Amino acid sequence: MSRRIDTHAHVVPPFYKEWLEKKGISAGDLPIPEWSEETCLEQNQRNGVETSILSVSTPGVYLENNNNEAKDMARKVNGFCFNVVKKNPKNFGYFATLLLPDVENSIAEAKYVLNHLKADGVILLTNVGITYLGEPEQEPLMEMLNEKKAVVFIHPSHLPAKAVD
Repeated sequence: MSRRIDTHAHVVPPFYKEWLEKKGISAGDLPIPEWSEETCLEQNQRNGVETSILSVSTPGVYLENNNNEAKDMARKVNGFCFNVVKKNPKNFGYFATLLLPDVENSIAEAKYVLNHLKADGVILLTNVGITYLGEPEQEPLMEMLNEKKAVVFIHPSHLPAKAVD
């Protein structure tokens, strides 16, 4: 029998949902969805999914150029995911949230989650505003992730401007 693993399972901790809503952020003009461990487990069982790899989607945690707020929210989100996995290690894994474009704090968070919270990898958004993956200032983070042989899940993000007709 084959194993089904959902590698793209968006987790929305209640405090993260509340934080985004306070900032007026929606999910593409739709309400931010509710998420619960129980509902996810029920859906997985119904669909024959053995394991879901949780990750926070767009917009991530780096909003309004506030490094401290992003650092705090990344730590909270990663702690939440760690606890979900700890309760159900066969059913869940997670890719930890980093806080690019803040490279220094992203390195610190990556080391913490990979060494202490046993993240299965990290999620990086393709861009945050006008900062895109692969920019030279991100090299120290990429080198550290490479040294740790970390799994890096790359997720699309919003474009920094409206599409041109």
